[in-house]
Amino acid sequence: MAAKNNKCLATWGESYVAKFLSNQGFSIVETNYTCKLGEVDIIARKQNSLVFVEVKTRNNSSIASSAQMINPKKQYRIVLAAKHFLATNQSLYNSNDFLIRFDCAILIKNDEEIDLKYVENAFQAI
Repeated sequence: MAAKNNKCLATWGESYVAKFLSNQGFSIVETNYTCKLGEVDIIARKQNSLVFVEVKTRNNSSIASSAQMINPKKQYRIVLAAKHFLATNQSLYNSNDFLIRFDCAILIKNDEEIDLKYVENAFQAI
């Protein structure tokens, strides 16, 4: 049951962040992009920026920093998935034409309060 609740919370968080990004002028290119190499929660575009976003959603305020939450192994898999996405969609998103960025959204939901911490350039491609 806890796994199902965590999945529902994660899905809710990703939708919340996608809406936030849309309100910031981003177009959502894709959500939950998955390949055999990894997964990216949200891929968004604004002008010449293509942003790969990892979303972390929690039910309480005892949350680690974005650096702790997205360990190097997770970062590596996100980068691999991003490279796969770019290679698969090369005609639409030539990486030479776009500024590629890896962001992190940390969402904390406490009862009626929602706290969003959005970190641009949370990590670099390795």
